[in-house]
Amino acid sequence: MIINPFFYIALAAFVYLMFKVWPDHVVDYYRDKIFTERDKMFRRAVEGEFSFDDPKYQYARAVLNSLLRYAHEFDFYAVFWGMKKAHIRKVNKQPPVNLLFLPESSESEDEVANSHELNVFIMRGIFLMTKLLILRQPLFLPVFLLLAVFYWAKNGFHEIRRSTINSKIERNIANGLYC
Repeated sequence: MIINPFFYIALAAFVYLMFKVWPDHVVDYYRDKIFTERDKMFRRAVEGEFSFDDPKYQYARAVLNSLLRYAHEFDFYAVFWGMKKAHIRKVNKQPPVNLLFLPESSESEDEVANSHELNVFIMRGIFLMTKLLILRQPLFLPVFLLLAVFYWAKNGFHEIRRSTINSKIERNIANGLYC
């Protein structure tokens, strides 16, 4: 059987597109989306909704900047090693790292509202990074979808919904923490 040499050229082009061009495009696209979120947060600070001197604003901006800085290094291997470090931290009884602001009883309603708004910016950035993680490596997309379907089949949709960040925020609202 003789195979046309154009088949090999097309296969090489496909491999190049899927493993070089596509991941670079996905990283650029989602970095641009995170830049947009950071710019929205900056515009709101310019308009006076947040103070530039507020440590929470500075922290939220630093989180978004770090997402931008390390987006090109973010893949399943980085997530695996991050989870491994989190497990080691848990075993060594170190306090967990919390990315979001938890309301304190001494804060005014405006401060709680600002904390909530800054949390939304951080969560949007994390959500965009999650999408980047899923779409960046084309071979992992079908694997991720299969894992999601199997998890859904095993635990049911209510379990998936219960494990999301939004349900935690809804629970906090029901408890009166976000007024």
